[in-house]
Amino acid sequence: IKVTFLPSGKKVTLISPISLKEAINKANIDFRFPCGGKGLCGKCKVKVEGNVNSPTSKEKEVISDFLNKGYRLACQVIMKGDAQVEIPASSLISDLQILTEYSKEKLKIDPSVKKLYIHLPKPTLEDQISDVTRIKREFEKKGFGRLKVELDIAKKIPYLLRKSDFKVTLVVDDGELIALEKNDTRGKNFGVAFDIGTTTLVGTLVDLDTGEKVATKALLNPQISYGDDVISRISYIQENPNRLAELQREVLEGINKIISDLQKTTGVKKENIYQ
Repeated sequence: IKVTFLPSGKKVTLISPISLKEAINKANIDFRFPCGGKGLCGKCKVKVEGNVNSPTSKEKEVISDFLNKGYRLACQVIMKGDAQVEIPASSLISDLQILTEYSKEKLKIDPSVKKLYIHLPKPTLEDQISDVTRIKREFEKKGFGRLKVELDIAKKIPYLLRKSDFKVTLVVDDGELIALEKNDTRGKNFGVAFDIGTTTLVGTLVDLDTGEKVATKALLNPQISYGDDVISRISYIQENPNRLAELQREVLEGINKIISDLQKTTGVKKENIYQ
């Protein structure tokens, strides 16, 4: 079936029968389902023309005055054939606004991720220890204690050391080597702090060396299309436990979108965001 959404004019082709709620999600329209599609709030009103099911008992109860005007609840409509759906601006997520406050103030932080630049002595006939042991020895010599190196990092060390003429920066997280970088990359040590709210996601890029808030980005929590409040989302998951992963994926995609936006705004590389 072909479904056309107005006023955007977006068209999608779907397999019938399908709920209008699912059709809206497949069309990637930022639509609000405040009660999570239960048919209780009456706020997902749309105008529908085409081959769809008759009004449900919930619609007759919640929006009886609007039915004769062509309105339906998007969460209650089943698409059986080609249709045209007009979405009022009040039902779109884009109608909401996010207010963010941003300042250049420095935060008092004690990050576990730190960087150490070292110029290692090259192997000789008298000094034939392994590359990993050579790095650990230099780390201890500088008074930082013992260094833990996992296998996935250890496999990259020989190539990186020779590529950089044994001048490298150790990226250490609480005593564990999490990255080895060519030459001196100190000053490029970043983390992102997130505030995951019911309605919004806010991410702040923080310089882990200075505590400076470099930039802030925000967007609406993508889970909002599953319900405006937490209870609606819990109810949505209780109907099918597999939906928990679905909602988690939505938040993760939002977080990754913010990180990507912060990179574009500041020019900070993804590999220099460690936490």
